[in-house]
Amino acid sequence: MPPIGLKKIENYNKEELKIFLKSNNITACSRIFELEDINGKTFLTLSRTDFSKWKKIVGESEVKVFKNFLKEIKSKPDAFIPSTSTNSGGTPTISAKAGYQTTKKKQSLQVTIEHINVVEKDVKAHRHEEVQRVKVFPDELIQPQKPVLPPVLPKRCLPMNQKHETKPELQQSKSIYDSKYYLKIDRQEAETLLKTTSKDGAYLFRPSTKHHCAFSVYFENDVRHFAIKLVEGKLEFVSVGNDVRFNSLEEIVRYFSMHPELHTANARQAIILSNHVYSG
Repeated sequence: MPPIGLKKIENYNKEELKIFLKSNNITACSRIFELEDINGKTFLTLSRTDFSKWKKIVGESEVKVFKNFLKEIKSKPDAFIPSTSTNSGGTPTISAKAGYQTTKKKQSLQVTIEHINVVEKDVKAHRHEEVQRVKVFPDELIQPQKPVLPPVLPKRCLPMNQKHETKPELQQSKSIYDSKYYLKIDRQEAETLLKTTSKDGAYLFRPSTKHHCAFSVYFENDVRHFAIKLVEGKLEFVSVGNDVRFNSLEEIVRYFSMHPELHTANARQAIILSNHVYSG
């Protein structure tokens, strides 16, 4: 049976293309076909921008397998022949000389599939976490008519000197250390990260050399820092006469999401928390 060229692949619809990939043991990026309408023509014209977008959905390892297969097709189009086991039109499958049917390739592909399954599981877990975060902490919060004022944070609660925070040495409790809101970065790194977002209300928790940890919030082109101490196993903002205590960082976030007015060094200002910031 004569080999086919790129013109044959270009004419495949979405389902024929999926059969073609499956017949050549290519299951990478199969989830993309559930989200986008990809046929033979769009398959052959996929760009670097498309692959960069896919990495955020299925992971870099799956995209790499898919890219290598597409590269093999474009460089050796005559290595593909119609399969006699499919419909009358003939779904193409790779020939033996292309090397995909060798034992070595099968073993490599099996390892790749196992890795893809692990990555897919991690992606699903991360998405579930993000959905739950949005439900609990929506980006747009309605300020109550009579908000309960948070603790007054005087000037002395702010870190005294930035250079002393480059190597924090803390005895962090497990709940703080494992929290998704807590990042192991110093003051300067926190300011750089928050300013990169350029979004009022972006926040994170970080280490502090003088106290248990610090609460950093981006607001009006500046980053505000609030020190937090640990008192009898409870978290408390550094403030004379303050009796509001929290069990976790998550509880602090929930409190200020419902009562967005923060006391800065100079005045009381309404700072609505929008989203916590990840490193990297």
